[in-house]
Amino acid sequence: MTQTFRAHDAVELAVLERSGFVESRHVGAAVVLAGDGSLVTRLGAVDSPIFPRSCVKPFQALAAMQAGVPLRGAQAAVAAGSHTGSLAHMDAVSGMLQAAGLTEAQLGCPAAWPADAEARAWLIRTDKGKSKLAMNCSGKHAAFLWACMENGWDPAGYLEPNHPMQRAVRTVIEEYTHQAVQHTGVDGCGAPVMAVTLRGLARAFTTLAKAPSDKDANARAATIATSMLDYPWAVEGHGKPNTVVMEELGVLAKLGAEGVIAMATPTGASVAVKMLDGNGRAATLVGLTLLAAAGALDVPAVAGVLGKVVPPVMGGGHRAGSLRLGSAVSALLD
Repeated sequence: MTQTFRAHDAVELAVLERSGFVESRHVGAAVVLAGDGSLVTRLGAVDSPIFPRSCVKPFQALAAMQAGVPLRGAQAAVAAGSHTGSLAHMDAVSGMLQAAGLTEAQLGCPAAWPADAEARAWLIRTDKGKSKLAMNCSGKHAAFLWACMENGWDPAGYLEPNHPMQRAVRTVIEEYTHQAVQHTGVDGCGAPVMAVTLRGLARAFTTLAKAPSDKDANARAATIATSMLDYPWAVEGHGKPNTVVMEELGVLAKLGAEGVIAMATPTGASVAVKMLDGNGRAATLVGLTLLAAAGALDVPAVAGVLGKVVPPVMGGGHRAGSLRLGSAVSALLD
C-alpha cells in the first residue's frame, strides 16, 4: 500500500506550550529550496509521498487555463484558493459559472456553510441554506467546469480521474513537480488528489513564483502567481494566514488540509511542510521561519506577520502559552 512517511522518519517541527509545560508536539517534514531549485534545508522524509491537498490548487487552475479558461484577477485567485465563502468569494465563483453558461447546481463539490460570518448570516437570513458556492473549493470546481464547456467535454464526469480535465491536471502537476504522481485518491471536495513529495511540491512553487519575472515562463502561470498576490483576499480571506502572508510579505502562500503548506518568494525560494499528525496550526510558523532562516525573508518582517497569524494558547480567557518552534527548526536559528 502506498503511504506517507512514518513517525520515526519525522522530526519535531513545533510544540505547544501551556503554563510552562510542553503539552503537544508536532512532528513532520519540511524542505527549503533556493530559487535555482537547489536544496537548502531538509528536515525529515522530504522524498516520501504526501497528498498535497489544496496546495496544488494553483496548478489545477493552471490546467484549466491551459484548457482555454480565460481566468484573470480575482477569478484566477479564487480558482487557486481555499476561500472562506464570503459574499465576494461567492460572487467571483458565480461570475465564472455565468461566463461558462453554467449554474451552481452543476458544481461537483458539496454544499457548505461559509466560514465567513457575514456570508453565513446572509444565507440564513435569506433561507438559502448551505451553498456550493460557499464551499472553499468552489473556485477550482467552477474553473474545471468552464474548461469542459470550452472543450466540449462532458461536465457530468469532470471529477473522474480519467476525465480529460483531470488528465490535464495530472500533466501540469507532473511537469511542475518534475516527478510522476505516485498515487491518486479523492480529496475532500470530491476532486482527485495526487500524491507527490514535499521536494516536488516546493519545486513546483519555485517555478510558479518566478513566473511573473521570467520572460520564458508560462504566461498563464505568471497570471496565476500575479493574481494571487494582487487579490490575496480571494485566495483565503481577510485576516486569514495565507492572505496576511501574501499582503505583508509578498510571498505566495497556499495551505492544504492535513497539515500541509507551500510558500515561495518572487525569487523562487520555496518551502513545503507536512505535519504528520495532520494539524496545520503551526504550518505557517514553521514555513515562514524556515524561509527566514535560509535568508530568503527578513526576520523582523516575518516576526511581525507571525504575531498576527499564529493562534494563541488560551486559558480562562487569558494567554496561557504559545505555539513555538520545535527543536529541528529552532536549531537552524542558532
